[in-house]
Formats: sequence, structure tokens, C-alpha cells
Amino acid sequence: MRPLAALASHGDRASALAIPSLLVLAALNEHAHNGVEQGLLRLAPLVLAVAARSFRRRRAPLEVRQGVAATAGVAATASGCLTYPTPIWLAPAYGALCALLVAHAILAPALAGRPASERPPRSPARKALMGLVPMTIVLATLEVLARIPALEATPGEQLRATGCRAFTSRPWFDDRFLASYDKLAAKTNWYMEGDLIFPRDVADPLMSVVHGRRFTTDAPPPSSAPTVKVFVIGGSTTFCIEVPDRLTWASCLQRRLNAAASGRRFEVANLGTTAANSRQEADRLDWELARGDVPRVVVLLDGVNDVVQGVYYGDADGVIVREEKRRREELEARLSYKLLHASRFVARCAAFLRREYPAPEALPEHLRDEERARAVAREAAARYTASILQAQAACDRVGARLLVFLQPWLFTKNPPGEEEARLLPTYTNLAASCRCGYPALRAAVSELRARGVAIQDASGVFDDIAAPIFIDFCHVNDIANERLAERVAPLVLEAAAR
Repeated sequence: MRPLAALASHGDRASALAIPSLLVLAALNEHAHNGVEQGLLRLAPLVLAVAARSFRRRRAPLEVRQGVAATAGVAATASGCLTYPTPIWLAPAYGALCALLVAHAILAPALAGRPASERPPRSPARKALMGLVPMTIVLATLEVLARIPALEATPGEQLRATGCRAFTSRPWFDDRFLASYDKLAAKTNWYMEGDLIFPRDVADPLMSVVHGRRFTTDAPPPSSAPTVKVFVIGGSTTFCIEVPDRLTWASCLQRRLNAAASGRRFEVANLGTTAANSRQEADRLDWELARGDVPRVVVLLDGVNDVVQGVYYGDADGVIVREEKRRREELEARLSYKLLHASRFVARCAAFLRREYPAPEALPEHLRDEERARAVAREAAARYTASILQAQAACDRVGARLLVFLQPWLFTKNPPGEEEARLLPTYTNLAASCRCGYPALRAAVSELRARGVAIQDASGVFDDIAAPIFIDFCHVNDIANERLAERVAPLVLEAAAR
């Protein structure tokens, strides 16, 4: 009974340390996306367990031994259960090894018949202080590690950690793609001129930007055949950072056009850029025409960012990038944010908990009132109509043909697949914005069609795709891009023939 009595007498300290240890290890695992961090996480339990034994041999205070042992025990469990690359058979074996070392460190004095402590009784305050020493060392070490730039998870590592089947099930999703994704996803790869957003040039075998445009693959070889230039203009769903160059819907479209063309060469230019709405698309077209770059056909894919800016943010004339920057600056100015981010590691823990246990986000104030919600939806539709008419006027001036498609997104797929159903609860506010804004945009589509604009509602183009295609609320993989190109290609061929 002596071993059980020893455990019971110190169970309170072990339990007190076990709970924060589990949170710490869970949060650390959330960011253990590269080999260095994974190695540190897996070694931590073994190091702590060995430390517990060495503390016993050096006759360290019992509270310290118990604290180290409890931390090591929880670390072993967390490492086995939470570290996703660990083989399933290795987790229990590794945990058992650490548990044996910890049990020996705790129980050896009692089993040997020696008293649990060889020092005079200490005050409760001293016992609590000594019990916190191991956790303080662990937290200080993790804070130092959290501030090492080399241990920061890259965008590609974060992408892999999501486990999204729309990515992980595709044959091109590998280390080469993730390395290319890191280059293209860097925050410094975008710049603004007025309200227009441009990507910086990136040279990469899989994902590249040339002269401010996402590279479109499979261009036809030079020939004497007449060349038909096609512009595809849109937001990030046209830029397609989620797939390699050859799988953007612009590249898929170029392959289809040239496969079906007889005696003509089609060159598709991808003018997609992050967060662009229809007003920025029309302005980008004017900007390109002013530089003397005149296409035969212009294809616009839009709608999502018009709802995000006009309905969700409530300012149809605004720009998403500036709106998000303003909100970020307001958040960073709050005292609570500054206190939370004073510790890099605590900030990581908070981010992990927010992702794992998201609190319901309050609906924007202007969407809580039904009348105001309808008003912002009407304003967004009016801004959308004006932007499309601006683009139509620009095309008419140079003799180009305009094709417009109201784009699909997560909330318009009917019925949603298993993966889409899993994503839907993450975007309740955007879903509400879509329900409010897309009926108004569909009405605008009907009005524009009546005024002679070649515009279609393509929001249901993905409805019959069973495979996972959505990566988030609007971005898709190569399966969806191919379907979109299939929908657009015949209309481009028809428009080019006129």
C-alpha cells in the first residue's frame, strides 16, 4: 500500500500540472509542422522522464520530482495521441516507455522502503512553489522555441496540417508543390497601385508569376495562324494559388480552346488577383487597355468578393484588402490583444484553442436587422451592375467580346458533399451574407442580360461533383477548375467566332 499512499499524497500536485501540460503540448503540436519541431515534441517526454529519474538520484525535493514526473507523463500521452505523423503502433510503445520511467521515478523511494521525503516538512507555499519549478522551466523553454524564426510553420506546412481532402487526395499535392506554394503565398508577393492589386513575379517550376500575371501553361507553339487573345479576370479563385500552374482554370481553358480550335491559336492571360471584386476587375480591364493590351474576348468570374465586401463588410464601394487591414489594426490596438501576444507561445496556444473550439462569431450589426440587410444587398447588387456595365463599355470601345459568370462557392453547392458539410459550420456569417446577397446578385444578372450583356449564373456548376473540391468557403481544387473551364470554353469559342 505504500506506493499507492505515495501517489495519493501527491496526486493533487500531479493533477495540477497535468492539465496545463496537456494544453501546452496540444498547442505545441498544432505548430509542429516541420521536422525540427516534431523531433523536439517527441523527445520532450523522454527527456523529462529521464530528468525525473536523475532528480530522484540527486535527492531533489519531492515536489520537483513529482512535478517533472507529472509533466513527463502528460507529455508522453500528448506526444503519442496528438502528433499526427507518428505511426499508430509507435504511440503506445513510446508512451509506455516514458510511463515506466516516470513510474519508477515516483515509486522507487516508496518501494525501497525509504521515507517519501528526507527533509523536514515544508510549508504549503514552499511545496506549491517547488511544484511549479518544472512547469516554469518547460514554459520558458517553449517560449524561447516559439521565438525562433526557423521553427515557424511555413504556409505549405500549415496547408498540409489542415488535412483537407480536397488537397490531400490529389496526386499533385506533394512536397514539391508545398515548396512552390511557400514562394507564392508569401505576404510580400502582392502590392497595390491605387485600388488595383498585383502579384509580384515569382519564378518556380510549378507555380509562377510572369509580368504580374499567373503563368498559363500549354500555350500553342508560334505559327502563322491568327491568334485570339483571351483575358480571364477575377479574384483569388481565378489566380488559383491552391493548384499548380497547369491546373488553374485559365490553363485548363487554354488547353480546351486550342484542342477545339481550327486554324486559330488561343492565348489565355490570367489576370486574377487576391480579393478583387467586380469594380476592381473593371478597373483592371481599363488599366490593361490603356497600356495597349487589347484582347478579343474578356471573361469575368465574380460575385463572391462582391458579397464579402458589399454585404458582409457593408461597404459596396470599399476594397477588401483595405477593410481587412483596418480591422486588423483596430484589433492590434486593443489592450487584450497586446497582453495576449506579449508571449509568442501563449498566442500560439490561443490560436490553437480558437481553431479547435471556435466561439460563435457575432453576426455583423447591419445584418441583424432585416431591413438593413436588404439595403446593403441592394447596394452591393447596384455596385455589381455598374461594374459589369463599365467592363462592357470598355469592351465595346475596342471591339472585344465580354463574357461574365456569377461564380459558385461553398454555400451555393446543392447538395453539399461530406467535405462541404464539414466546412459549412466554420463560415456561418459568410453563409448568412450569401443568403442575403446572392439573390440580389442573381436579380442583377437577369437585369444585365436584359440589357444585352452576355452574363450567366454559374453558381450551380459544381452541384453534381461528388468528390471533395472546396478548400474553404470559395477556393477549389483542380477538379472544379476543369469543370469551370468546360463550362466557359464553348462560349469563348462562340464569342471569338463572331
